[in-house]
Amino acid sequence: MREWLPMQSEYLQTIIETEGVQRPTVCSLCKSAEGAWRCVDCLPANLLCKDCCWFTHRSSPFHRVECWNGQFFASSSLYKTGLILHMGHAGHECPLAEQDFYFTDAPSIPCDGSSAVEEDPSNLADRPQPTNYSQRETIMTIIHTTGIHQLCVSWCRCPHANRRDIQLLRMGLYPLSYENPKTAFTFLALDDFLIENLECKTSASNYYSKLRRITLSTNPQSVSVSAPNYFHFFKYLPVG
Repeated sequence: MREWLPMQSEYLQTIIETEGVQRPTVCSLCKSAEGAWRCVDCLPANLLCKDCCWFTHRSSPFHRVECWNGQFFASSSLYKTGLILHMGHAGHECPLAEQDFYFTDAPSIPCDGSSAVEEDPSNLADRPQPTNYSQRETIMTIIHTTGIHQLCVSWCRCPHANRRDIQLLRMGLYPLSYENPKTAFTFLALDDFLIENLECKTSASNYYSKLRRITLSTNPQSVSVSAPNYFHFFKYLPVG
C-alpha cells in the first residue's frame, strides 16, 4: 500500500481518461471514419466506427459494446451495428437467405463450411454495408455470461436444413422452445451457472439478477426479460 500511495493520483487520472474520448476520434481500424464505438470485452478497447465494430465482432456476437453519445460512453448492442447471427454455413450467410437486408455480394458457403473465405478488413470500406433487417428474420434473446443480448438470427434455408432448434444446438445455443424458438442460452452460460451454483451456492434468481446487472448496471430492472421462463428452465438443470 505504501508503494501505491505515491502513484494514486496518476493511476486515477489514467483510469478517468479511459472513460472519455481521446482526440482525434478516428476509427482505429479503417483510419477514415469517426470512431464512436468501443468494446469492453476486447483488449484494448479501441475506438471503432459502426461498420468496423460490426466487422470485427462477427465471430464475437456476445461482446458488450458502448457508443459515445457526446457526453459519455453509453451501453449499446451489437444488434445496432447490423450484426446478424447466421445459422449453419460456418457462421456465414445461407446462400438461400433473403439478400435484401444484408450484403448483396455475400459469398455462398456450403453447409459444412468447407470453402469459407477469410475477408480482408482493408476492403471493408469498398463493400456494401448492412442496412435494415428483413422482417423474415428472428430477433432472439440470447443469454450469455456477458449478459442478456438481443440479436437478429438468420436461419439456414437449404432444402435439407435442420429444424431451427437443432440449428441453435449446433451453434452452441440451447433453445427454450422447440417449434419457434425466440430465447436461448449459450452452453457457456449454462456451464457458468452450474459452477456458480455448485461452488458459490448461487441460486437461479441471483444468477439471473447478476446477468441483468451486467447487461445494464445503471438500471438492471429495465432489462425486460420474462424471468419466470428462465427460472422454470433452471429448475431442471442437473446442478450439484
